[in-house]
Amino acid sequence: MINTAEFWVGVSFAICVGISFKLIVPVVKSNLDIYQKSIEQMFLEAENVLVAAQKKFGAAKNQLEALPHITQTMTEDLNVEINQKLNEWKSQQTKILLKYQHMQEHKVQSLKNHSEARIYSMITQAFLNLIGTCFKQSFTSKLQQQMILSAIKELPKI
Repeated sequence: MINTAEFWVGVSFAICVGISFKLIVPVVKSNLDIYQKSIEQMFLEAENVLVAAQKKFGAAKNQLEALPHITQTMTEDLNVEINQKLNEWKSQQTKILLKYQHMQEHKVQSLKNHSEARIYSMITQAFLNLIGTCFKQSFTSKLQQQMILSAIKELPKI
């Protein structure tokens, strides 16, 4: 059996395999370890990315869930502000209306006083003209008195 070629081929194969295991296997094993570590690192990075994405998604979800409350609060605040502005404008409008009403009353009173003064001035001028005419025509005093009394009686009608 030792003299056969198959035996020596088998022995040399076993020696080659043994040498291969001693030389190649550690290199392959170290390469596999490097790949395994890089794959583990990639998984770790992927998990970190997943955790960060979940945090961002959670924050976005919380913001989205809070959005109706925020919009409701903003709407309420806006309504309060609008009502305040409307109340301010109404009070300003009331003040302005009162001011213009007072000015209109003052104008009406001034026009009334001016009209009365003009009427009295015209009546006085008419009486003075009448008296002057009466004196010029030398009416009798009795006739002049009657004319003045009748003019005074007509005065309230004017």
